[in-house]
Amino acid sequence: MKILPAISLLDRPCLDRSFVEGYKQFRKYQFSDAVARFQQALASTYKKDPYYALYLSYSGLASVYGGDSSGIVGLCRAATQERQDAEVFVNLALGELQLSGRSRAVQALEKGKRLDPSNRNLNLICRHVGMRREPLIPMISRNHPLNRMLGRISYRKPILRLAGNVAPR
Repeated sequence: MKILPAISLLDRPCLDRSFVEGYKQFRKYQFSDAVARFQQALASTYKKDPYYALYLSYSGLASVYGGDSSGIVGLCRAATQERQDAEVFVNLALGELQLSGRSRAVQALEKGKRLDPSNRNLNLICRHVGMRREPLIPMISRNHPLNRMLGRISYRKPILRLAGNVAPR
């Protein structure tokens, strides 16, 4: 099963037109066409462009999803260049998962979480992979009863809704 990351193109108004077209093909599972468009976007930008690593990561992910495992090289290169966009690490993690590299995927997710802990795609994939959050009291073991109790309390859902006293759905 291939997980397709969703980015909001509206949040990024300066994206290259070839990239936007490639992204639409990527979402339709047309990976070879998407790679060609992503490569066009890469060719029309310079390495210092703020979106260069994003373009490179999508090109690599589309290659991996299309069956070319060498696309992981582009994903790794994009991740080493990126300092702000957690989406690049989402793509690296997805590429690693596709190639059965769970431990490397977890490392990519951790790096991405350091950049943007609230990234929706990152959090979805962390749950999919089964990543745990940090223990609430890091000085004691994760399995210590206090950490376990605090963890359960912090995840507990409210029993009743305040408005109307209706039970949750």
